[in-house]
Amino acid sequence: MTTGQDAFKGRLLWKSVEAFKPVYELRSNDVPVARISWTKEWGTLAEAQYGDLRYAFKRNGIWNPCLTVRVEGTPYDIARLEFRWMSGADLKLQNGTIYSWSMTSTWRQEWAFTAADGTKPVVFRTKYTMKGLQADVTVEGGFQRHRDAPLLVLLGWYLIASCYSSDGAETAAVMAAIG
Repeated sequence: MTTGQDAFKGRLLWKSVEAFKPVYELRSNDVPVARISWTKEWGTLAEAQYGDLRYAFKRNGIWNPCLTVRVEGTPYDIARLEFRWMSGADLKLQNGTIYSWSMTSTWRQEWAFTAADGTKPVVFRTKYTMKGLQADVTVEGGFQRHRDAPLLVLLGWYLIASCYSSDGAETAAVMAAIG
């Protein structure tokens, strides 16, 4: 996988790499730069990788659903996504930074993280093809080298893929409630 300063420039595309398995790859100008795979065929635990960064994503709770993010192999959460009652969610990072997650189009084709200043540093535009669910990703120019960019690009796809996968019925119910 290629990473580095230019990894989030050019055309970014999330796509499935294995038929009938929840394994996805982010490609930058057709070069792999990130990967997400679910650890079990059924469940919400996923491993995400961007270069040397490795995260574990896990959805928790039914009545007060949230999603936790850990650096893989550590017992401490570095971020927590808390779903709002009527729409969207708030991603709270360990350093106090907060990003909002929401659907930004009527037909659930566009999702984005929004920063406190109102900018949308990462936007996902989903589409279905013969090869399954895909998403074009736009990382705002000034955000491409930001330390939070890899996490937002990985976590956003985890949320979208969970929502649309047949195995993500619980997450889909939550996303329908927030959408």
